[in-house]
Amino acid sequence: MVYKFVKACHADFPKLDYGYLFEVSSFEELLDYYIIKAMPDMQRSMYGLSKAWETNRHTADAIAQLVERMAKNSGIAPVDCAADLLDDMMKGQLEMLSNGPVYFQKNGSYMPGGKGIKISDRIEKDSFVWPTKKLLTESDIKLTKWFGGVHHYVTVDGIQLGKGNTVEHAKEIGMEYIKKHNEK
Repeated sequence: MVYKFVKACHADFPKLDYGYLFEVSSFEELLDYYIIKAMPDMQRSMYGLSKAWETNRHTADAIAQLVERMAKNSGIAPVDCAADLLDDMMKGQLEMLSNGPVYFQKNGSYMPGGKGIKISDRIEKDSFVWPTKKLLTESDIKLTKWFGGVHHYVTVDGIQLGKGNTVEHAKEIGMEYIKKHNEK
């Protein structure tokens, strides 16, 4: 599959730079996006929520907080709320698709295509890796650890990659990603 990214800004306010957006133009591309991005993001959020509950702590993950609030307000299990949330998002995105492409930001937010977006660049990739104009280095690796936590969470260039059991393991995860990224 070819993954299409566009560099875009707001048409009326060019200083409102969206950076690179993932372009979805068909139902098949939307399903692929859910398989490679939206569902794994939700899975990470739900895992974080379950770990927070096990340790009687809170989570800073916005998706997990939303699911937790939905569950408390509705009396429905969090996993069912997560499924409902994904379902509602996809329904809205499918409705947008009927009028043209839908553009996704790296953080998962999305917007319809149309007059409000000015595209300045297009990139097609063989793998789902967000484009960047710079070569990544070890200094682009960000490690975070929850207070009282045991894992080191790895983020490179705004992309959450996972967690390592040690600082060294987490850095290895980051360096592996950087190596693959810079080869493209």
